[in-house]
Amino acid sequence: MNIRNKFKKKLYKEYRDFQRRTLRGSKRSIYYQGYMVEVIINFYEIMLEKTDTLPESAIHRLMEQPQILMSLYDCWLKKEDSAYEEMKMHVDDEIERSMSLISAERNGYGRKRNTIIKSR
Repeated sequence: MNIRNKFKKKLYKEYRDFQRRTLRGSKRSIYYQGYMVEVIINFYEIMLEKTDTLPESAIHRLMEQPQILMSLYDCWLKKEDSAYEEMKMHVDDEIERSMSLISAERNGYGRKRNTIIKSR
């Protein structure tokens, strides 16, 4: 078995073990681990995609790590996350857009009253 296949097998085992550990928990613990589950799945898929293009030296180095996916997750938690700020900006933009439509309706422009405002 070549190094790339060994690496994919290692990633799959880590992913499967994580999945089994998570599913052994209560519904509540699974709910609270939702973000972790999503991130681990994403890292697993990303690493699988990259495996065929990674240099073998990088694969050898990664194979030395006991838990590749959890290591990526731990490092990820230390990075600044802008998703929440982006979501707040999106909500603000949608509120502003809705207020503009309401204002236009009050001034006799735009859609008729009592209609549902559809997303873009």
